Order: sequence, then C-alpha cells, then structure tokens
Amino acid sequence: MYLKESIKEYLPPIRTNIRDKFPSAAKRQANRLDINDQAPKRVHVEWITIDWAESKDLDDGIFLEVLQNWNYYLEVSISDVAEAIHPLTPIDIEAMARCTSVYYKTHNIPMIPRNLSENHLSLLGWTTRNTLTFELELDTQWNIYNKNVFESKFTNTKRYDYENFWDDFNDSENENHEMLRNMHKLAKVLERKRFAKWAIDFNEAERIIQLDDPYFHQWSKNTASDIIREFMILTNMESAKYCFENEIDAIMRNHMPEMEWKNVHLCEKAYYDAKMVYHRWLAARDYSHYTSPIRRLVDLINHRQIKQHIRWEKLIYTPNDIILIADHTNIVVSSILTKQKEIIKNNWMHKLWRDLQKNGEFSIQHKWYKKRVENHIELDNKLPNHVVKNHISAIEESNEIDSWMIKNFLDSKETEIIEAIYKKILLWVSAYKWLINTINATNQLVDIYENITDTYVENTFYYDGKEITSQNRDINHATLRDKSNSIHEVREQTIHDIFQFFIKESKKRQ
Repeated sequence: MYLKESIKEYLPPIRTNIRDKFPSAAKRQANRLDINDQAPKRVHVEWITIDWAESKDLDDGIFLEVLQNWNYYLEVSISDVAEAIHPLTPIDIEAMARCTSVYYKTHNIPMIPRNLSENHLSLLGWTTRNTLTFELELDTQWNIYNKNVFESKFTNTKRYDYENFWDDFNDSENENHEMLRNMHKLAKVLERKRFAKWAIDFNEAERIIQLDDPYFHQWSKNTASDIIREFMILTNMESAKYCFENEIDAIMRNHMPEMEWKNVHLCEKAYYDAKMVYHRWLAARDYSHYTSPIRRLVDLINHRQIKQHIRWEKLIYTPNDIILIADHTNIVVSSILTKQKEIIKNNWMHKLWRDLQKNGEFSIQHKWYKKRVENHIELDNKLPNHVVKNHISAIEESNEIDSWMIKNFLDSKETEIIEAIYKKILLWVSAYKWLINTINATNQLVDIYENITDTYVENTFYYDGKEITSQNRDINHATLRDKSNSIHEVREQTIHDIFQFFIKESKKRQ
C-alpha cells in the first residue's frame, strides 16, 4: 500500500472554522468499517489505561514490570488507527482538513467520526483492540537498553481516570498496586532526567490542544498525569529515534534551539518538520508525535510509515509528501489556535466587565487577576492602568510567580505595569534556573549562556542574537559555600540586568 501520486494533489484547503459534522462520504465509510487486518500475527498484550474520567477516545495503554535483573520493562500500546483508516479515503481526507481533535470542558470536536474515535478504535475498559506496541527496556541507570515495536491486540483490564487511580495506588492488597507504584517511580526518574537537561516544566506532553479558558480542559498535574505524561514523552522520543535509525521518513516535532531562532518564523512555538532538529522545551534532540493517532493527524501518518517498515513493505509517503503534510499541519493548527484565542479573549473581556459592573473594580475575586493583566496587555490596553497595577501590587509575597507574569513583563509596553511586575519577580530571583527556563520559554529572542569552572563563573545575556550584558567573577575561595555565594551573586546580577533591559525597552516602545 503506497501512494501513486504526490499527496499535494489531495491536501484539502485550509479551514479556520472547527466543525463537528463530518461529510456524508466519511460517515458512510465509518458506518461500514471493515478493518481487514493485514497483520500476519498480532501479539496479545494487556493491562491499563489512564485518562480523563469523561474521555471516550482512549488511544494509549500501558504496562510495566520490574525484571529479575532490576531492569524496567515498559509496554506502551497505541490504538492501531492506521489499520482501519487507509490513506486518501473519505475519513482520511477529512482528517487532513482537521489535523487535530479539539477539547472543551463540555464537549470535544473529534478528528475522526465518533463511532470510531469513541468506540471501535478506542481502548475502552474490558475491550480488545488492534494496537501498535512499543516495548522499552530500561537498565538500572534508567537508560534505554532495548526497544522494539510490533503489531498487537490490547485488552484493557482496568480503565483508570485521574481520580479513581488513587484507590488502587494506595491499596497494598490490589493486584495493580505494585505496578502503579513502580510506574510512579519511573515517571519521576524520567522527569528528573529531563529537568537535569534544563527541560521546561510545562506539565503537559502536548497530547491535545489545551487552551487557557474556563471552558477548556486544563491539564491536571498529579501522580496519574505524571505517569502518562512521562511515558508518552519517552515513547515519542523513542519512536523518533526508531524512525531515524531505520531510515523511515516521518514527521518530527521540533522547538528550535536559540542559535537558530532568529531565522525561523515559527520559532515561538513547537512545529512539525521532516527533519529532526531539537525540541528545546523537552531538551530532546529526537522527538516525534506517535502516541495519539485518534486525536492527531501526524501520529496517524507516522504509524502508517512504521507499520510499513515492520511489515517489510514500501513506505506509503515519500520524503516530499512528509514535508507537505508537516507544512500543511503547521498552518491548520496555527489557524485553529488563532481563531480560538480570539474567542477566548472576547469571553474573558465580557466576564471581566460584567464583574466590574456588579462588584466594583477593586472587589473582583483574586482568581481573576491573572486574566486582568493578560487582557490588559493583549486587548489594546482596554482596562484602566491603575486597576491592573493595583492587582499586581496586591499579590501576596508567598504567591508563586508563574510564567504568565514573566511573559507579560516581556510583552508589556507600559513602564508602570512592568515595574510593578518586576518588584514581584525579584522576590523569586534566587530561583535562577526556573526563571531562566521560563524566560526562554516565553520569549524566543532571549538566551542566557552560563559557564562555571572551578575558578571562574560567567553569565552572558543575549537578546535577538546580540550580547546585552555579561557578568563574571573569579572564584578564589577555599570553601564550597563561598563558591556557591559567588555563583549566586553573578546569577542575581544577571537577572537584574535582564529586567532592567526590558524596562528600558518598554520606555522606547511607548
């Protein structure tokens, strides 16, 4: 199975509206679906899924075992959507038009018809579905010792959500208790390894589009979500390596390193490409999307390529097809997000003004102050300046400074506002690595270079590729404590220089 013509002839036009209804041809295909399994033999695997309580489109199942040599054996089984939906069929054409599922708190708009995404292809509890399984063995140093991918049949023996997970996690008598505990242990190790490489803690594996609005799902950070996030990130990394090692043309997920950002228009967001470059947020050289073929077009494309490889058959998509699909997906997803953000801003402004009229401008609940600042900056500064400044100043010193504050500091054009934010940020200047990671994640033009030796410490701050300031100090002290103090002082001065620079920049923009 491969394409006789370029995919360019079949790519649908870009649509900015997200519609729930499917074309009649796609619905007819979904209703008479015949999987017609071509796998010579599928290995039976089983165990658990973890997702939202209300989720119906479950596409990943997991299993973990600690071996006798103390290595960890992990299986991640993903719904084999590629076996059911063939290229250039009506459902596939519509999936290329949508590129992704979109999730709200009250409902979702799926990429493929619901009777497939929420039933026949979903890994529902006590069902058996066709899957592609990545098996990974990690040694005692938590490095990948061995990996393989094979076609399988997965039986979901326990359907967990982020709440009922705790019952078995805390019940030592439960048959899954030990496995769940080991899963959590492995997830925390994988997370620490990423953080050691200065990965960004954004608490999300980019599995679905998440939009910052009360009507959209918000990622829930807890033990269960940690497990799924880390296992999916690991599988996406290893699937990218698998494709590279086996010369499989696949779509990669990149977030450009700082030295190349100034030459790339999509640098402020992760993007799809036929080449592996780097994913800065994950501190990963190899990263693709593989784990959500029910929800994302790119994952489905990559599944098809991998399936052809393990069957020793010709790849479906050529390198040029991969480039075209990646570029198409970037545009579609970007247009969807732009449209949705406009809706979100309008919703928040209406909520804000209703609250102002009802309660008076200084009695708005504390939980809204973030949105007050964001909307003030993003929506042509429609809010009164003194209202925003008062809410910033009212933040308790004990409150953690989030990335939204850093972003608004960098984006604001009003000295009065950024100086108020600056005073709050200075309370957290000792959290140097967190601050630097957050700055790098929220503004693509910023880069911090740090060099520490036994005798010297240096920090250099770059903006838009130009050196702005450099702080350094000789370390001629006998104790580790004195060395640590020297490093801290240089870092503190660097943070001070960064924010003073942006205060001056804001004055120029006024």
